[in-house]
Amino acid sequence: MASAVNFDKHRRLTAPREDQSVLIDPPFSDWSALLAANGERSREIDWDVQGRPFRELRRTLRSEAIRLATEYTANTLELSLPEMDLRAESNGPIVVSGHQPEWFHPGVWAKNFALSAAARSLHAVPIQLVIDNDLCQRTSILVPCRDGDQVRFEAVPFDNGHVAPWEEQTVESRELASTFVERVGRVLEPWDIQPLLPTVWPETFETLKRTGRWAEALTQARGQVERRWGAGTLELPLSQLCELDEFRWFACALLARLPELCAAYNRYVTDYRRTYRMRNPTRPVPDLVRDGDWREAPFWIWRAGHRHRERLFARQMPDRLELRAGKEIIGSIPLIPERSACCAVDALRNLSRQGWRLRTRALTTTWFARLFLADLFIHGIGGSHYDEMTDRLMTEWLGVPLLPHTTVTATARLPLTLESPRETESSSSESGVSNNWSWNADEAPLPDSDAQLRWLLNDTRSNPQRYVTARDDATNELLAERERLVAEQHEVESWPRARRLAPAQRRRNAERYRQLRSLNNQLSSLLEPLRNRLQQQRHLTAENARAARVLNSREAAWCLFPEETLRSFYTRFFPGPAS
Repeated sequence: MASAVNFDKHRRLTAPREDQSVLIDPPFSDWSALLAANGERSREIDWDVQGRPFRELRRTLRSEAIRLATEYTANTLELSLPEMDLRAESNGPIVVSGHQPEWFHPGVWAKNFALSAAARSLHAVPIQLVIDNDLCQRTSILVPCRDGDQVRFEAVPFDNGHVAPWEEQTVESRELASTFVERVGRVLEPWDIQPLLPTVWPETFETLKRTGRWAEALTQARGQVERRWGAGTLELPLSQLCELDEFRWFACALLARLPELCAAYNRYVTDYRRTYRMRNPTRPVPDLVRDGDWREAPFWIWRAGHRHRERLFARQMPDRLELRAGKEIIGSIPLIPERSACCAVDALRNLSRQGWRLRTRALTTTWFARLFLADLFIHGIGGSHYDEMTDRLMTEWLGVPLLPHTTVTATARLPLTLESPRETESSSSESGVSNNWSWNADEAPLPDSDAQLRWLLNDTRSNPQRYVTARDDATNELLAERERLVAEQHEVESWPRARRLAPAQRRRNAERYRQLRSLNNQLSSLLEPLRNRLQQQRHLTAENARAARVLNSREAAWCLFPEETLRSFYTRFFPGPAS
């Protein structure tokens, strides 16, 4: 039985906290040596990919990928092919990154500028994979909204689209798309910033009208800005890569050994959850399940034009492998572990002609891209984390250590300021409170910690004597009686247990408890003005916390930033992407 894997928790990377800062790991200066080491490592891999040598498949895939990426980039960004110069060469190194075609934040966008800079520095071909088999979860962006002193995020839709893979996400509402810039502008107006969106949208909208697909339109918007700033990469949808025969050989190699793959996959996922104390069974990825004789494979499959992706299941028969999309059996391929996959590849090609989309899932996406396409792969924080599992899975599968990857992310915040933020009464910023913490309403301002405010509200009811400041004769009598009862309680608590629980004493204890509760209620009723102040302070503290989350967020879409803010930011960190 395989032993558990010890993931290196101390190696975990985190996004930088400071505004206008970048994480590059390892440093950019080390990438040249890493690229050379990766190229050498790929030549050491002697993997029989179900009847085809790995190195042969890698060579042909890389050549075809550059051709497809060149054509797609020229068509989507409306560029002339001569601009591609060095990138049309298929015998040089390839640097790869990738992300979904969405309005992502500048930390994600930093990978593209790192990719472009690496290609220039290393004389490599830069390919940005458009991960269009992932789901478009939301057809809106969050825009910071200001209403007086209240600050929040408001979702501004650019379409009415449903949740679907990006490659199936077509325009649902031309009206929402045509008014998108105007509606975003109205929300941003109080902030007095000039976002990038109005400058990129006219051409983006034309692409949208021409293709009808959001993936192409958003790729065009981003790519045009990158080229205007002197950067730019080749764009390649993952869907096109998955339609190549080289990918089908890869898929067959995994399907032919599916029981072994599932066991290793689930083992690493389980060890990862244990190491990082994750209790959610879907994180970082779900296990591959078994349904009788059927085993789940790490691929998506669905019919062209459908919005819902299905999990691929396979069942090994004596001379073939049956395939199932969700609950629907879709056919079989002539594949067994000891047989070449040439006929199985033909069968998968026929399934594609029938409209079936076979696509990678999270770990197999980077497995395939890093192994077959890239000499150097640039991850973000999230991908870098879950690829710890991919590293171990591929190493076990290939019998050689995996090609290392790099990690790039950034933090850039929108230039938002509140001219007159609502002030609380406090100068304190403590986040916690202990039972020994005290506060005097006559001598100190209210705290601005919600934990302390909640504690104070509770304490005004259980210990009202601490906060009563206006003392008249009636109030003093209540306080004196409470003090006497508490002293009696303390004395009783010092008695032996048997004496404390004698019947007469138990009756007296219950009566004393009722008297103390009545006194607390009478004293507490005097503190309603104080509790009102505390509740108001909690409201202001919550509003300030909401405003801080908006003002300090690093998740704002890149199209909301002023052009010069981002252009100067990326120029500072990545050699030669813009001038």
